[in-house]
Amino acid sequence: MAKKQKQNEERDSADGELMPGRVHWQSPTKMICCYIILVMLAAGHHLYYTRLDGQPATDQSWKTRAGIAFANVFQILFSISMGLAFAPQTWRTLRRNSLYLDDVGKLFTAPSNPLSILSTGLLKSAKISMLIAALAWISPLIPILAPASLSVVSRELKVVPALPIQINNFNFSQAANISNPEEVNIIEASTQTETDRFAKRGTDTLTEIHKLRRRQSSSSSSSSSSAESGRQDIGETYAAYTKPTNRLTALISEVVYGGQIVQAPSPCGENCTFTQSFVGPAYQCAEMDPYDTSSPWCSPAGLKNTGDTTCSEVWEVFGASLRSTLYEASNSSADFCTKLSSNPRACNSTFASTTEPWENGNIWVRYKYLAENWRAQFQENKSVPANAWMNLSYRCDQWDARFDLKRTYINSVQQVEVNTTFLNRTRYGVVVGESRTSGWVGSNKADYINFAIHQTLYGYLAGFIEYYGGLVSNGAELDGTALVENIPWPVDGVRKPKKNLGPLLEQLHANVTVSLLAMNGLVYFTPVAAPDLEINIFRNVFKYDKRALLLTYGLALLLGLLAIAIGIKSLFQNGVSADLGFLSILLTTRSRSLDDLAFGASLGADPISGKLRKQKVTFGATKYDLVMQNTDLVDKSGSSVNGAEVGADRPHAVFAVEGRDSFDDLKKGILYV
Repeated sequence: MAKKQKQNEERDSADGELMPGRVHWQSPTKMICCYIILVMLAAGHHLYYTRLDGQPATDQSWKTRAGIAFANVFQILFSISMGLAFAPQTWRTLRRNSLYLDDVGKLFTAPSNPLSILSTGLLKSAKISMLIAALAWISPLIPILAPASLSVVSRELKVVPALPIQINNFNFSQAANISNPEEVNIIEASTQTETDRFAKRGTDTLTEIHKLRRRQSSSSSSSSSSAESGRQDIGETYAAYTKPTNRLTALISEVVYGGQIVQAPSPCGENCTFTQSFVGPAYQCAEMDPYDTSSPWCSPAGLKNTGDTTCSEVWEVFGASLRSTLYEASNSSADFCTKLSSNPRACNSTFASTTEPWENGNIWVRYKYLAENWRAQFQENKSVPANAWMNLSYRCDQWDARFDLKRTYINSVQQVEVNTTFLNRTRYGVVVGESRTSGWVGSNKADYINFAIHQTLYGYLAGFIEYYGGLVSNGAELDGTALVENIPWPVDGVRKPKKNLGPLLEQLHANVTVSLLAMNGLVYFTPVAAPDLEINIFRNVFKYDKRALLLTYGLALLLGLLAIAIGIKSLFQNGVSADLGFLSILLTTRSRSLDDLAFGASLGADPISGKLRKQKVTFGATKYDLVMQNTDLVDKSGSSVNGAEVGADRPHAVFAVEGRDSFDDLKKGILYV
């Protein structure tokens, strides 16, 4: 008898049948190994992309495929590890909960059918199993997110050329070959008489200048030849300066209404950076006392309005329905007194004696600024407190200034950083129209270009904006420039100056001077080697966004670690290793109660009756009651299978049907038939 029992034990050990369940070493080993490989794949992918970061983007397709391969293998192993963790957690759930047969079926198919995860019954009774199954289903996002952390960008490389590149710089005092049409000048000189010239121009401002010139002592123009054959100083052999050229006025108009420096062609290719310095004209605007007696609207004393010894009348605002001067710009007090004063009869008719002629290279600007919270009240003809108005006054003088530029070209589009240092005040000499021998422009030929720019800007800035009798009078040309606000107030269609008008005027003149670089063939250009030249080469390189990859893999590894830990814990709590395959289902569903329920539905085809779907079962231990058939496993007495006794007290692990079978919890170390 003992010998036979020993033989049976040896056979049982060999065949693995009718032995107490145990945790097979392969189950936890597989989960742990999968996780280790996942960590190695994530680290390898990170190191691979780190190596590519900043490298030239060559063989992009193959290098991208390698990254996708890392992510796909990671996703496959992640899904496998979730499946390994899902099985023991599922059996743990089936032992602890009574589930409908329909939910049991969905639980077994959750890894292969994502719709099973949406079962409300499983979300209540099998939360952890459903979460693990959901992780497996969202894992295909990993091959989408992780490889996207590597991209191709254009990176700028700065290269200093071996040979210098010539750029155009300014020399406003150099001689010009006026007979050469390729040398574009920005001022015109003529042998016509002044009367003929101004008759052709016909502007009010220049008519006043003409009157002023005629009162000056006339002198003949002297001519002299340049030391360089074929080249002459601009205006030197001509009677007088005539006017700015159309090219210059067009350029200044583009700056005034464009609000920025005119684009100049690049001398060094599409992408480069260099610096340059030159001396040119610029405005320096100082904020003045609104009641300064030297201002055009307050001086000379003989031109003030009768009884107004404090210059307060010009600043008074009577309301939108009465006279209100909101902007004035001039540099001839006589001119403004006769044309713009509310009491012109008080002006001295001999205005030619003014001490502030506009040819002296400055312009005075005054304006009233009203804070936005008071504008609606002013528009409605309601009283506005006097302290709500800001009386602002600027005097802008033209100076010779040092311009230090940093010019950058990006795809042939110019960007300019401008710094100015004021050197000395511009002075044009005795009077416009005198020959150089009498002192006008004298030793500084650059005064020609200074005078031309100032004259043109003066034409845009001089004038007034006045509100009178409910109507607006706009004698300035500021609309459409960056000097005025975007929205007019009052709502009259005329935009008023911005609060910081002085700095804006300085920027305007500086933009005009720098924009001269855009005039191809300008006579004042002098070729020089570009200082601090850097050629910017843009090269496609790989860029690795490690945050995206590490976040993707880090989150996956963290959730995967929790799932595997739960799976291993459930595995040892169950005490056995079991998968969710057909054989496991077959072995756990052999009972008389289940056979009775399944009678007539052995095909497993839809539709399955609702009664069968809603039958609750629990995986537990019942009494062995299966009627054995005559097989080679059953002995002649019918009381043993494979030599093991199968009496009525032998426990049987099976899905017990609630209401039909009595069952107990499964326990570790017990032999279940």
